[in-house]
Amino acid sequence: MKLLTSEEKHIERYASYIKITPIKFIKGFLPYRLSLKHLLKFLEINGFETIVMKKSLIITAPRNSLASALHRILDEIEMKQEQIKKSIQKATENLKLALASNKILKSMLEISVENEKRLTNLLP
Repeated sequence: MKLLTSEEKHIERYASYIKITPIKFIKGFLPYRLSLKHLLKFLEINGFETIVMKKSLIITAPRNSLASALHRILDEIEMKQEQIKKSIQKATENLKLALASNKILKSMLEISVENEKRLTNLLP
């Protein structure tokens, strides 16, 4: 499952680990003055095993409360992304309906203008 996707930046979540690509992407989540080295040490202290590769960081998620909290956060992100997708779909449908109703109103206006012209031509 890919979250926060763009062409080159993404977080992939699997049952036993989380993969973040590229490593520089994680710096956007780190608080001021917290380096990647500090983050790796923090994860190690809390029971996570990290694998630093050339372009990505893999964090294994052991079954403890911190890992479940991390997965809960990712679940929330996933749910919000789904809500956004549904909102966009609904807005698109509403726009299509609005366009259709505008076409109908335009047709009705044209018909009433034609009727008005006919009526004025009938008057002496």
